[in-house]
Amino acid sequence: GGQDWEFQFSSSMRIFTGVSLSDINTANVVDDFDNIFRTTNGGATWKQNAVGITGPQWEVIFTDIDNGTIVGELGEIIRTTDGGTNWFKQSSGITERLLDVSFIDSSNGVAVGYQGTILRTTNAGVTWVNQSLQSYEPFNGVSFVDIKNAWIVGANGSIIKTKH
Repeated sequence: GGQDWEFQFSSSMRIFTGVSLSDINTANVVDDFDNIFRTTNGGATWKQNAVGITGPQWEVIFTDIDNGTIVGELGEIIRTTDGGTNWFKQSSGITERLLDVSFIDSSNGVAVGYQGTILRTTNAGVTWVNQSLQSYEPFNGVSFVDIKNAWIVGANGSIIKTKH
């Protein structure tokens, strides 16, 4: 429950920027370049894979063992449906840095980033709808409670909640 922690090591010397757990044994970690590291044995070993993003990637989220999304520089969004073996780009329609992404299920998600960027998908990222707010502040984090309730946090104490 977080009372005790142990170090685990990878073969990378990059900065890790995001982590997502699918179950007790499966975790995915992204770095500030083009790599994702995956363990399926509770961290005993990690497999490295390049994912094809052109700049730093900032966050990863897996909704289950197979379906994952990574966000990064220049509005890049990439997705896997096979546990990270293959990745494909999705069009976000923007060029702002995306800093976080959260999905409540495999279809419904929100990505946030610089310049008040808020992107929403209801079809697993096939399309992303820009819901950005008039803001020069970056939004750094997003989390869902349920399909209708999400919170976004950002610079200068920004806290934004969905309206029903």
